[in-house]
Amino acid sequence: MSDEWVSSLTPSQMEDLLVRALAELRKSRDRLNQTPNSSSKPPSSRAPWESTRTDTGAEAPTSAAPMA
Repeated sequence: MSDEWVSSLTPSQMEDLLVRALAELRKSRDRLNQTPNSSSKPPSSRAPWESTRTDTGAEAPTSAAPMA
């Protein structure tokens, strides 16, 4: 899409283009924000550096308690 092409569109065509572009942006943002908790991805697809959460939403312990 060049500036010349966009400026050659009628107002109706520009509106249609804007509606389609916004729909694509929404879909892209939804895909970007998907996690195993918000999609059908398995929990094993989570990156190792992402925090691990249990089903209740509590954080998993990050270090062992000191032994007495």
